[in-house]
Amino acid sequence: MTIKPIKTHEDYEAALAEVENLFDAVSQDDRDRLEVLATLVEAYEARQFPIAPPDPISAILYEMEKRALTRKDLEPLIGPSGRVSEILNRQRPLTVTMIRNLHQAYGIPTDILMAEYPTARTSDSAAQTTDTVDLLEKLRKIKESSEFVVRIDDGKFIINPEQSHSSALAAGSGVSSAAKQRSKKPKAKLVSPRQSPNKEYA
Repeated sequence: MTIKPIKTHEDYEAALAEVENLFDAVSQDDRDRLEVLATLVEAYEARQFPIAPPDPISAILYEMEKRALTRKDLEPLIGPSGRVSEILNRQRPLTVTMIRNLHQAYGIPTDILMAEYPTARTSDSAAQTTDTVDLLEKLRKIKESSEFVVRIDDGKFIINPEQSHSSALAAGSGVSSAAKQRSKKPKAKLVSPRQSPNKEYA
């Protein structure tokens, strides 16, 4: 096989087969050929099958397993046992100090430790945002309906299907008692010319 850049999947399969044949290479020429082919295969795989870097917690757990570390070993780097548990259980994000300590102690790349990852706090915030949006959407639909009245009392939403719109507005609008009394005064009646006591129309 002539050594050439791997550009297609067929080139990749042929290179893998050649690498397998050269595993037991003895001569220096064959070993050099194997090294070149392995480099080409690795470059092709990196382009075609990229592997996403691990999130910070996965990287820490990997180092713990590789070095046979316990959570107790992380306390000088992260904090008390409760804080270590919060970090490893994804309940609290890493701080800058923790990132620096972990990088210096175990050589975990800072770009991995600084990557964003979901925590219980971010999940709770997202859930609260979703609940708020849902509530506003429900209130909008209720507002568009003539069958319900919505008012706010002590910061709480009250939905009363039996209360009329006029009474709800009067209860929550802050209209003064004098204005309410004026609204109760009887309206003047219209009198036709024939009924008027004025002699001019007699």
